[in-house]
Amino acid sequence: MPVVPGHGGGTALHARPGPAAARDAGGRDRAGRLALEGGRRGAGPVPGLQGVPQRLPGGRGHGLVQVGVPAPPLVGPHPPARPLHPGRPAGLAAPDRGAADGSAGQRGVPPPPPPGPDPRTPLPPLATQPFTRWWHLSASPAFEARVRAEPGSGPQGTAPTGTPTPTPAPTPTPTVTLWPDTFTEYLAPETGRAAARVLQAAGLAVDVPRGGTVCCGLTYLSTGRLDRARTVLHRTLNTVGDLRTPVLVLEPSCAAALRTDLPALLPDDPRAARLAAAVRTFAETLEEFAPAWQPPRLDRAVAGQTHCHQHAVLGDAADRRLRERAGLVGELSGGCCGLAGNFGFEPGHHEVSVACAEEQLLPSLRAAGPDALVQADGFSCRTQIAQLGGVRARHLAELLAEGL
Repeated sequence: MPVVPGHGGGTALHARPGPAAARDAGGRDRAGRLALEGGRRGAGPVPGLQGVPQRLPGGRGHGLVQVGVPAPPLVGPHPPARPLHPGRPAGLAAPDRGAADGSAGQRGVPPPPPPGPDPRTPLPPLATQPFTRWWHLSASPAFEARVRAEPGSGPQGTAPTGTPTPTPAPTPTPTVTLWPDTFTEYLAPETGRAAARVLQAAGLAVDVPRGGTVCCGLTYLSTGRLDRARTVLHRTLNTVGDLRTPVLVLEPSCAAALRTDLPALLPDDPRAARLAAAVRTFAETLEEFAPAWQPPRLDRAVAGQTHCHQHAVLGDAADRRLRERAGLVGELSGGCCGLAGNFGFEPGHHEVSVACAEEQLLPSLRAAGPDALVQADGFSCRTQIAQLGGVRARHLAELLAEGL
């Protein structure tokens, strides 16, 4: 983490959601900058927030300070910069601030790495077709009718051809809203397509929100920008309206944010509480709304990663039961994959990210047999497994869809 000049003690502050962030949120978001009297005098603290643009006081320019990325040189008197932690490689220390011309490195301190992602952790490519575009153009009713006609579809399956079956009284088909979270929408639409196929094979009707982008606001929550998170969540509620169906969220981090943070941030909006109560994981949806459906028997060993938000917020009991019914044998690894959203992509974090993966995840993948399936419901976990483990991990919905 860099040293942010202007702090009397010479260390940067790393803000996270919590009481302090909540106290700061009003002034930070209303003015679009950090309104600190001490900073105006050039001696007070200038906290560094992840990805938050800051107008530095005193007419000395602007800085975009991101945790792990050194701040750009500024003109003006500042206390001598020093590393936050003794012994850290010199390249991670802040640049020399003594020269007014911004010539860092003249006093034996190497210049900082350029801003942007660590080249050892390539950014994942965007999908050529977002999930909702595929759904609204080529799926919807025709896709549902085709899947329902497949053998084995529906809660009780389909009787063999030529066997007379009584016509039961029509029963309402449960409808599930499939939430197009940002990961599923733009980075992994194949996960959404697989989930739609499994849900409809299980006898459930699938709906996808229309009318605009929906977002859980986690990007802003994780960087302390609570007012911005509220704005995004208000926009999401206005887009989806007052949903009265179960809401399946495939990405665990998004599901956790909608289930817990949404009602906490918008306590006076009754739509927030109703949406939070409607959120289900993939396995919870099948267990609760298609309890008689039998998943395809895969009868394979499985390894992989349980997402941190499943450990901490959502739970994975329904996932374990669904894997058992599908004949998937083995335990997913605990701990953290190490990528943690944008953390593993940021300069200075690669070694820590890899060390986290080496705690449990990578050893479990090496110990798995060559025929083992690899499951990871989180997009970050799947990315880390692909880049460090050299294998493709799949969401549980993809594993089941491939077995239909």
